[in-house]
Amino acid sequence: MSHEIRTPMNAILGFTDLLQSVVSDQKARPYLEAIIAGGRTLLALINDILDLSKIEAGKLELNYAPVNLRVMIQEIQQIFQPKALGKGLILETHIDDKLPQTLYIDETRLRQILFNAIGNALKFTETGYVNIYARTQPYFVFNGEKFWLEITIEDTGIGIAHDQQNRIFEAFVQSAGQSNRKYGGTGLGLAITQRLTQMMGGTVLLQSQLGKGSIFTFVFPEVSPAQNQMDSESNLKEDRNLNQFYPSKILVVDDVESNRELMQGYFAETHHRLWLAENGKQAIYQAKSHQPDLILLDLRMPEMDGKAVAEYLKQDQKTQHIPIVIITAYYQIEDSLELSKNYQGCLIKPVSLTQLVTELKKHLLLKTEEYNLEKEPNQKTENCLVFPSLMIGATERKELLLNLEREEEQVWNSLKNTLKTRDLQQFVQRLETWGKQYQYQPLIEYAKTLETQIEAFDWNSIPETVNAFPHIRETLKINF
Repeated sequence: MSHEIRTPMNAILGFTDLLQSVVSDQKARPYLEAIIAGGRTLLALINDILDLSKIEAGKLELNYAPVNLRVMIQEIQQIFQPKALGKGLILETHIDDKLPQTLYIDETRLRQILFNAIGNALKFTETGYVNIYARTQPYFVFNGEKFWLEITIEDTGIGIAHDQQNRIFEAFVQSAGQSNRKYGGTGLGLAITQRLTQMMGGTVLLQSQLGKGSIFTFVFPEVSPAQNQMDSESNLKEDRNLNQFYPSKILVVDDVESNRELMQGYFAETHHRLWLAENGKQAIYQAKSHQPDLILLDLRMPEMDGKAVAEYLKQDQKTQHIPIVIITAYYQIEDSLELSKNYQGCLIKPVSLTQLVTELKKHLLLKTEEYNLEKEPNQKTENCLVFPSLMIGATERKELLLNLEREEEQVWNSLKNTLKTRDLQQFVQRLETWGKQYQYQPLIEYAKTLETQIEAFDWNSIPETVNAFPHIRETLKINF
């Protein structure tokens, strides 16, 4: 069901996303916005139904990682602030000063819980305020420190009658007396919220009085502190700029024509080169022939599916260095652990331009302001673009290329498997030295990125960064 619904939704939301920058007619704009709003509502409903079915079937998996809770709550406040202002409501956050910078929790599911709770609070409140509180209490157990975490959503809305307070957590049930015509909804939000909270080892507490508002408190009694510190800056701004990356060769593999056309639309006004394949055999042929910098690979295809393609490419020495991002309509990949060794990223359809850009940041090299890319004089459009940082003598370029090829053969081939810290540090030092010696900015940036990850013990990112090393050498070789 996930695949069959999400495939057309990918086209609907993807092409309307593209049309936003094209349609300027004042009569047509409201029609387009209505399609976008309706599509997002339908997608939210699909997500809720799939989530609920997965939870009840025991198929939903939690992914714990370090989370800056303070930043996350502030981001959510900013997302909901326009809606609050539109209704004349006050939306405020009150975060305990003692809240640790990072906690170990499933960010995606906690966001889902808070989105449901805050969205409901704003929906059912006509005057007054919605307040978000977060506080922690540390305590010690035999194996270290733990935190008691409470997040409270308080509103001055319509409230919930005492006899309805247990029923509202049931699927497809809404509070008696609630005007469905006025407020809408399916009655799934709180059911999913309670189940997710329980899966994360927490409890939902409700205090409410009809006509006077409600207080939902989410209690997580055993939250672990995270060791590595995270960037405290918010990343709310939507990034839709594909030209922030160095010109890259990208292979798109999808058996559905509308999905291939959507990717063509996203990359139409960029400096990247795009190849398209509609099946697995074409994908393998084009990957070997063109040596793309990235492959966007559909998971479900007839004859040879994405899983088989990824496995083949990762076993071939000529293509095993190419990052693969799976793009799938499956809401949850059942065999993600098996697939993870063969792909470096995953996007769930429908894929927006913002989501695509966010994922590409993990795999493509970013330009810096002082190293913008330009074409050489009289260079044809179809040819590869040249890095200004490569404007060094042919002898120097040849020396750097030989050094990188030797490093890949003698060091990298074993380093990517062992990932020993001391070897990684020595690897970074050599790359930094060569980058500065030959003034090759992509190598300098790559070394700095890996060095930062090593210092932060970011073992979620280090393997991906190490695996991307051949891309540096390939880029230099292409432009040599």
